[in-house]
Amino acid sequence: MNRFAFLIPLLAFGFATMFGQKVGFPTNYYGGPVYNDAQLWQNIYVEKPLTQKWLWHINEEGKLTENMTLPSYIYTDLGLSYKFRRYLHISFSYVPIANVLPTNFIEWEHQIYIDYVLKLKCGNFILYDREMFQEQYNNVYVSKEWNVPYNYLRTKFTVKYKLGLRLIPYVATEFYYHCNNDFYPHYEGKQFDHIRYFAGCFYKLDKTNELEVYYLIENYFNIPAAYTDFVIGIGYAHDLY
Repeated sequence: MNRFAFLIPLLAFGFATMFGQKVGFPTNYYGGPVYNDAQLWQNIYVEKPLTQKWLWHINEEGKLTENMTLPSYIYTDLGLSYKFRRYLHISFSYVPIANVLPTNFIEWEHQIYIDYVLKLKCGNFILYDREMFQEQYNNVYVSKEWNVPYNYLRTKFTVKYKLGLRLIPYVATEFYYHCNNDFYPHYEGKQFDHIRYFAGCFYKLDKTNELEVYYLIENYFNIPAAYTDFVIGIGYAHDLY
């Protein structure tokens, strides 16, 4: 149990960060319009063990944006994970992204990330702390600054509760810290610029298949045109053995 003691200051830091920023429904202090959107996200996740320690995954996700009228932002997460312990694993992933803009122009993006996940069980509760470093290149070969990455540190805290054999409701919060805003003149230095709030539920169909539904509020701030996305999400996961 002592090995998880350092999670306490991490959680305290995360919630202090959340309330230290001007979160909630954003206002735009740059003078631009505030733009909110209702979206539908779907994902299909497939995972297969390679050895007792290594496994690979594919996660395909698509989004309906512009009040759920525009199919956009399709990505494929291809990755490997290594399990150090039952409570700790690390992942490496490459994510090609097709971002369809309202003008029907497709912005191609490439993302790589490395993360680790710590898991703690306490009765029927399961606590997760995921720390990620993400590097993303936008509008590849089109924008003058396409080769300048958007680098983020992403912290996500999740609490699940085992409600019987099949239902697992959860809540989660994810914080995005933009590490290299100095490259972009419309940003004001390195800072947090958006937060996600999740509430959802997993439903285990059997040992290898699982469904998920969730509601997500994604709040962008400290950017030229702050906005909020309101998302309904559905997912399916399958373990290959």
